Amino acid sequence: MKPPSSRTLGRFSVVAIAAALSFSANDLRAEPLPVADLQRTEPVNYATEVYPFLKANCLACHNSTKAKADLLLESPKDMIRGGESGPAIEPGNGENSFLFTTAAHIEEPTMPPTNNKSKAKNLTPEQLALLKLWIDQGAKGDAVATQAPESWTVLSGPQPIYASALSSDGRFAAAGRGQRIHVYDLKLGQLAATLHDPELPATAAHRDLVHALAFSPDGSLASGGYRTAKIWERRSASAGSVFALPHDSTAMAVSPDGNLAAVGTADGGILLMALDEPDGTPVTIKDHAKAVTGLLFSTDGAVLFSVSEDQTAKRRSLADPTQAASQDLPTAASHLSLLANDSWIVLGGTDQKLRWMKSDLSSPPQEAQPHAHSVIGLAATGREREEFVTGYADGTTLLLRFDPAKPDAAPTEVRRFAHGAPIDQIALAAAKNRLATAGPSGPVKLWNLADGELVAELKGDPRLPSRIDTLNGEIAVANRLKAHWDKKGPEAEKLWQAESEKAKDSGELIAKTRREIQSKRRELNTLETRVSPPASEEDLQKAREEVVTAERTLASAQRNRQLSTQLAGDAFARQIAAESASREAETLAATLKTEVEAVQKSLPEREKETNSLNLAFSDDGRSLVQAMKDGTLRFWSAGNGTWLEDVPGGPGPRQLAFAGSGHLLTAQEGRNLLVWNLPGSEWILSQRLGDGIQPDPFVDRVTALTFHPDGSRLVSGSGVPSRGGDIVIWNTEDWTLANRLDEAHRDTLTSFAFAPGGDRFASASTDRMIKVFDTDSLEYQQTFEGHTSHVLDIDWNVDGLTLASAGADLQVKLWDVAEGQQKSKIEGFQKEIGTVLFLGSTETLLTASGDKTLKLGNAPLPDAGDTFLHTAAASEDGQRIIAGGQDGVLRLWDGQAKKLLQSFPSPEAESAKVASE
Repeated sequence: MKPPSSRTLGRFSVVAIAAALSFSANDLRAEPLPVADLQRTEPVNYATEVYPFLKANCLACHNSTKAKADLLLESPKDMIRGGESGPAIEPGNGENSFLFTTAAHIEEPTMPPTNNKSKAKNLTPEQLALLKLWIDQGAKGDAVATQAPESWTVLSGPQPIYASALSSDGRFAAAGRGQRIHVYDLKLGQLAATLHDPELPATAAHRDLVHALAFSPDGSLASGGYRTAKIWERRSASAGSVFALPHDSTAMAVSPDGNLAAVGTADGGILLMALDEPDGTPVTIKDHAKAVTGLLFSTDGAVLFSVSEDQTAKRRSLADPTQAASQDLPTAASHLSLLANDSWIVLGGTDQKLRWMKSDLSSPPQEAQPHAHSVIGLAATGREREEFVTGYADGTTLLLRFDPAKPDAAPTEVRRFAHGAPIDQIALAAAKNRLATAGPSGPVKLWNLADGELVAELKGDPRLPSRIDTLNGEIAVANRLKAHWDKKGPEAEKLWQAESEKAKDSGELIAKTRREIQSKRRELNTLETRVSPPASEEDLQKAREEVVTAERTLASAQRNRQLSTQLAGDAFARQIAAESASREAETLAATLKTEVEAVQKSLPEREKETNSLNLAFSDDGRSLVQAMKDGTLRFWSAGNGTWLEDVPGGPGPRQLAFAGSGHLLTAQEGRNLLVWNLPGSEWILSQRLGDGIQPDPFVDRVTALTFHPDGSRLVSGSGVPSRGGDIVIWNTEDWTLANRLDEAHRDTLTSFAFAPGGDRFASASTDRMIKVFDTDSLEYQQTFEGHTSHVLDIDWNVDGLTLASAGADLQVKLWDVAEGQQKSKIEGFQKEIGTVLFLGSTETLLTASGDKTLKLGNAPLPDAGDTFLHTAAASEDGQRIIAGGQDGVLRLWDGQAKKLLQSFPSPEAESAKVASE
């Protein structure tokens, strides 16, 4: 709707105004109300003096929810904007402002109407005087925000998913269910955290529904609620407590509860350390004569077993660790494990033999030699306490079964695993049927204990394949850009050549016309000066018209030449620009290809450089940590061998063991014992933007969030529905407000999308508009208009050429950014489309719709559930896709194979299911 022109009294028909404001017949006979003679010079305060009586008597019918005659009276801007009948106020002209004249009953229809249902009253003489003076003074003031609710209902039970986000690497997914945010580790296939604001009831992240979620490039998460945005960060790895050791460590074990560590040293000592008391004094035990080679806690953590180069095995109760039962051995042992509910202990000897005995060490050991090589590892499998694995230096690992009913019989072989090369390190799964083997160099091999199959080879730098995929995606984009500019160049060339010919033709016409004008003027002059016989008026008029016609032709030719010259110049410039952009894209693609070839060439060498010092499985068996010689702690998924992350670990750790949830204990070079706080399931609230109560900086709900491509800024969208949409940009380094633009839209913000490079971004709104702004200045650049209902989501293709938008009008539109116009549209949806995005670096669109479909292009992804889909997201490479909707289930797909990988019902739904069973 075009902005209404200034209103004058008597301009509108009584019938139209009556229909708009629903006045009664009695109003036509109303007398003007008295207006007080207000003597004051100080400015009228809109918020404290005007707004209260407007709210009491006018806003019931003229608010953002119910706006009769399309007229809002909630803010000065609303009043100036007006409704169907034009502006309600004219700043500086109170006497002729429609709001004043109707409120004072000077003009029909009077306001408020007689016998109105809202019980609104006529304004008092003092209120009318204040209203008129306020308008006369310029009608200054801002919208008065409503007060925040004093209490909130805590939603219980399963909730729909209205917002979701996926980290750029595809590892973490966030789902907003009601007031809760659940974060999932997709590589481990499990719920990682339920985010909690400590100022709110347990499990709640926001007082209101979670309306928006966005991951930053560094992995932090932003969430939007009522008058607040919150920043959540995953706990990063850090070295926690440091224990100094008196001698080099030779063995290490951690109690099952993770609170106590036992460290064996080269002088035969054992140090018992309370890990939850880093300042406490260790208990030192010295009853081995030589280096301690192996340590093991009982399942209940009450007993510690040890073996040593002094050829003894010892058992000590931790109630009094200085007292120990001892058993002499024929040779030194270096590895030990407990079997059959801790009633038996098995040892690996330096003489290639296995020995087993009662765990109370009350009888001499039995022995056997299943394999003729040195034992370099030994552990119970966790599958059955009667089964254990033992590793040998030639690369063979045996899965053996011990029968406690036949203690004199040697353990029987169940299965064997061939590493393929000599090994000197081994880690054995305590759960999840996994075994890992590693040599001094080369890959780590992950095995399935149940069938002996190789699950994965963990080798090289796991970041390189992803790097190659990223580069190949950039190459594809560069090639696409080259094709685009190769098409635009000839089009521009054709245009400038055509315009050049037109300019030349115009030049030819100009020359001929000038000569013709001279000739026509001479002919006219001859006629005008002829005396006998004098020229007739008809001949003179005809000659004059011929001169005028020729002059017009000349002017037109000159204009055409100027226009063609300008068009030819512009087209020529576009051709040169297109050819330059094509060369740029071609060069970039070639450079990227060289980088890919270099990375691919380095892969074999990087695999050879993989040197492992130690391996350990987490307590739950879901992850494996590989200690590298360069000090890196590399984490893998034990399920499928997917790389999780790298943590700088300092000097190469000699021993390592998980110490309860989220902690790792490493014995480092230099006689230091470190307790690492691992990156894991702990996500903390690091920043609140807005307090959730005051209307500044967010006047209402935060409904849209996105991070700048380099993570330096966060763009947030808020606003009061039907009144305006505000944009606020934050510096993520210190979370200060960088810039803001109030009423960037006329309705709520729904989505943002940055252009490649981040110099500008697009915003979408329920006002049906898409706008583009400069990132630094927030200066408006262009608008894309064409949706007939709310625009719910937008995305910018990585080639920068195309914007995609989705709306409640059941359409997806593609926009040519350079031309500023619609290129095409996609129809066929039965409900509104809540999500649209370009998958990875491709031109393929992912859409999620209320018609229960999740589509890649035109093809629905399988197993999307029978539910209204509100939201979807994809990883930066397009390999992982998530979606959520009314049923509260977060679903995960493989973006390449187009198959469902996993479904995550809400924890509340799972709890309810368990309770019902």
